[in-house]
Order: sequence, then structure tokens, then C-alpha cells
Amino acid sequence: MPVRYILSFFVLTCLIHFSAFAQWTSAPNTFLSVANGKLTAFKNPGPGPLRARKQFTTIFDSTRIYQIKYHYCGNNFPSNKGLRVRLVNTNGTVIYNSGFIADTGTYVIPVNQPPSGTYRMVFTGINQNGGTQGFNNRFFQLTSIAVDRLDTVTKTVMVPYNKYRYQFQGQEADPEIKGEGNSYNYKYRMHDSRLGRFFSIDPLAYKFPHNGSYNFSENILINGVELEGLEVMYTPNYGASAKSLSQAAGDADGDFDISSSERKIGAAILSVPAVMAIEAFLTKGWLTRSFILYHTGESMHETDLAQAAKARGDTEAYNEHMAKSGEHNMEVLWGLAGEAAVGIITKLAARYVGPGKSVLSMEKQAASVAADDFVVANQKALNKKLGTKIGQGRLPDYAPGPQGTKDAVETVRKSLANSTTETSAFVAKTDKQIVVDIYSSETGYTVRVNAETNKFVTLIKGKTKSIMDTEKAVSTSAKSSSSSTNQ
Repeated sequence: MPVRYILSFFVLTCLIHFSAFAQWTSAPNTFLSVANGKLTAFKNPGPGPLRARKQFTTIFDSTRIYQIKYHYCGNNFPSNKGLRVRLVNTNGTVIYNSGFIADTGTYVIPVNQPPSGTYRMVFTGINQNGGTQGFNNRFFQLTSIAVDRLDTVTKTVMVPYNKYRYQFQGQEADPEIKGEGNSYNYKYRMHDSRLGRFFSIDPLAYKFPHNGSYNFSENILINGVELEGLEVMYTPNYGASAKSLSQAAGDADGDFDISSSERKIGAAILSVPAVMAIEAFLTKGWLTRSFILYHTGESMHETDLAQAAKARGDTEAYNEHMAKSGEHNMEVLWGLAGEAAVGIITKLAARYVGPGKSVLSMEKQAASVAADDFVVANQKALNKKLGTKIGQGRLPDYAPGPQGTKDAVETVRKSLANSTTETSAFVAKTDKQIVVDIYSSETGYTVRVNAETNKFVTLIKGKTKSIMDTEKAVSTSAKSSSSSTNQ
């Protein structure tokens, strides 16, 4: 009997779209012009603020939720000036006040169950202290404004009960919206198998600038699988005779067929110096240990299947499963040999290169390059946001002015290049962005980065709560692991 899923999700219905910028009004000495799809508000010398208004009347359903979206696309403001947006009803009550907006971009005003009537959207140039003076010969630009209604849509999806829950690469299928076989739930992202791509940005994109943000398995599909939606993981079974993981996940008894002619990771680690160096210095023995654990588990599984076959008198199946168990045991021996080789290489490197230098130098070099790339890509936002924060006195370690801003940008670079603690992606309470906090004990500062766009958000003195929670979780896990080992 099919399994029924009832899904509810929001669909935006556009009610009004102001793209022609007709019937806008302005404050005295503010000149409005429209060209190339942009509304420009320019402040001529004289009294009055830099201000543009749009009044509109609409019929709202007071049981629904709405949003007003506008695109603020340009200005010639210095770092201490920005834009303020207000939504005002007919009684003069301010329903929404954006406060000081420093950056251009697309912004959304949430309006929860409003009454029908006439509203005004007021765009005003303001200083950081809220004043409106000093905007002569300054301008800002808008491209579009739209009023959208959020409609709730309910859909019932029937999924046959006899389908395997875990399919492609052993990941859980998610057929509710895109249909059977079109979407798979990796831990950190959803994969669209029709495109061969994830539809959200890699949470670790800032660490891997050489990779595309939406790439699946780093485009390595012959001998690699995708690890939790983050990065590629090389597999022990590849070559013409190997089954794909999707086929293996569909096997009736859940086992993986191993051919003796397939390449072995342990053999590769012993015979190829480049692979040994990568395993010793970058993956730090992780692949070898995973290899050993996997084949140990498979050997035990084959032994259990063999005993079950013996109990029911199936000699052919018993011999087959015992042969497979023996193959897995050979794989374990290869893995142990590889692990021993990796340990010898690591000790030799520590002896002749210096304690930890062989590993740390490579890691630090990669982190330094990634930090430099991040600073270059976010240079404008770094100067503007850090300059604003220094001017407000919220970064007292730095003096107001270009040199102080330059020093703060260098702190961001050093913090990323010498990070001590990094959180998982989480939703920031202040602006609801999905962010990652990165703390450096060397600088004593935390850098906050947007996990979806890899853009700079802010620089914070000391440790944030998310950093402290992460360090506490790591410490607790380490203590638990130590306690288990002692027992």
C-alpha cells in the first residue's frame, strides 16, 4: 500500500509590481529621474532631505501574509551614509523601519496580515546617527518594487512502500516534490540527479576556492562519491568490474561484490609516493582507517550470512559468503599495511622537517591562499562594513580612518588564515542570514561569513556564543572519547 505524504509550502503571488516608477513624489530639492529601468533620486543643494516616496492603494486579505520586495541598486554615498526605508499607513503609523542600510541589494519587508488601504513607502538618505543632513549632490537608485502575497499550497504525494529508502550512493531518496529518483538528501545539501548538481552553495566554499560552489563530488565520479554534500570521498571499489554504490544499495542482501582484480587503496598507499604523502599529510590516515573499518564490517556481515546459509543447509551459498569474507579480510590486511606505512612517513617527516611542520605548513599555506582570495573577493564590503563599525566605535582596537580600516581587513585575513575554531552553518538571530563563525586565537577576533554566498558579514572582538558552544561540544566529545578508551 502506498505511503501518503502531505506537504505544505509557500508560493509567491505578485499583486503589484512598480517597475515603471510612475507617480513618485520627492522632498524639496530632491530630483527624480527614470532611465534604463532605474529610478534615481538626486539631492540638489538646498534645504530638505534626500527622499523619494511611492504611495499605493491595495486590497489585502487580512488572513494572509504579504511581503514587499525592493531592489536598492546604487548610490554615491561615503561609508558613513546609507538608506532608510519606511512603510507608513494612512494614519501615519510606521509599520516597518529598516534603520541604516549600508549595502545595496534586494531587501524584503514582511507584512503580517495587514488591513486593506493606502500605504506609503519612503526612501530617505540618512547618516549613521540617523540625521538627514549632508546629502547635497548625492543620489541613490532603485530598480523595482513588488508587493507579493505568500499563498500556502498543500500537495499530497503517494510513494510506493516497496521502494528502497536509500538509493543513489546510499543516500535517502526524497521524491515528494521532484518525483521518484530526482532528488537525494545528503546531510548538508539536496542533490538534483537530473542536473548532476546541488541546488545550494557548498557550506565549505570559502575553503575550496578552486571548486565550483554547486559541483557534485568535485566532478570526480569514477572513483569518488560525495561525502555528506561537502566534498569528494575516494572509494576503494572502482574500475570496470566494480558495481556502483547505487547498484550495491539495491542488492537484495545489502552486500557489495568485491573482485580480486580491483585496485586496493592499501596497495596504492604502499606503492605510490604521492598517495602516501596525501594520506599522511592531508587526510591524516582517515582514508586508511575508513577502509579498514569498512572491510572489517563487511567481513563480519559475510560471515553471518555464511552461518545462516549453513543453518539452512545451503552449502553453495555458505562457500560463496565465506569466500567473500576472506576477500574482505585480505583488504583489512592491505589497510593495516598502508596504515603502518603512513605512520612511518609521518614520523620521518616530523623528525627531519620538524615537529608538525610537514603537516601544518601545507595546511597553513592552503588556508593563507583561501584567506587572500576571500579578502580580494570581499574587498569593497570589508572596507565599507569595517569602516562603518570603526566609525561607530564598535571596534575600539582600530582608529577611525583608512589606516584603521586597512588594519581591520588584515585582521580578517589573519583570522581566516590562522583559524582555531569554526562553527557549523547556523541562522544568525540579528539578520536571519545562514552564517559560519571562524575564530582565531592568534588575533582574538571572530569573522562571520555568509555560508550561502561566501560574503563577509562582520568582525567581532573575542568569541561569539556559537564559537563557545562549538568548543564546548568538541571538548565534551573529546572527554567522552577518552573515557571510552580508558574503559
